[in-house]
Amino acid sequence: MTRRAELIRAAIDAAVDDMRVAMPGAVERVDVSAQTVDVRPLLLNRLIDDAGDITQEEIPVLPSVPINWPRAGGFFITMPITVGDTGLLIFPDFSIDQWRAKGGTIPVDPLDLRSHSVTSAVFVPGLHAKNNTLADAHASNMVLGKDGGSHIHIKPGGEVHVGSENAADFVALAQKVFDEIDALRTTVANIVTDVNNLKTAFSAWIPVPSDGGAALQAATTAWSGASISSPAAVNSVAATKTKAD
Repeated sequence: MTRRAELIRAAIDAAVDDMRVAMPGAVERVDVSAQTVDVRPLLLNRLIDDAGDITQEEIPVLPSVPINWPRAGGFFITMPITVGDTGLLIFPDFSIDQWRAKGGTIPVDPLDLRSHSVTSAVFVPGLHAKNNTLADAHASNMVLGKDGGSHIHIKPGGEVHVGSENAADFVALAQKVFDEIDALRTTVANIVTDVNNLKTAFSAWIPVPSDGGAALQAATTAWSGASISSPAAVNSVAATKTKAD
């Protein structure tokens, strides 16, 4: 290999060595308001000297790395990232600083033409080591929750279980509960009215000696002739798809 070829090869190797695509990282600091994290890369950088000897060194902590939350259509999902959480660092083709500053959907000049630079990292939370797999991952349900804590399970058939996968009681729907309470209030109000009518009848009754109860019967005729409707059957207030425990 000629000296020129060696120099070209060395330049290419140096450029490749400085190029990053993706690697795991651990959170060192969280800025909730800016939605950024300081991240320590978890793979060592390999250096090869002129003699071909390999040494390793840590890549410095990357400051103010933007968090890539799932979001679209005005909706989003966030989690409380804490120090020590791990995830995937992604290094774009070019710097995204200009695009982040200007926003929008119009392509912008990145100005900084470094390719796959550590200074342009994006952090995607969730990538984990084998010894830190989720204890509550599920094979068939979509699960939202805290590992080892409460969960919301959405089952393939559309049924939603709140609290745990085995939640057994259907939740009560507010409007159905209100409707049943209103029906109960109506029944109670009818009973109260009936009792008050009876009290009025007794108040108007003037006892007549030796009449065999005729005066009492006359006083209560209107009351005894009226009837109270039987309460309607209780309707279910349960949801058909959502259970809780």
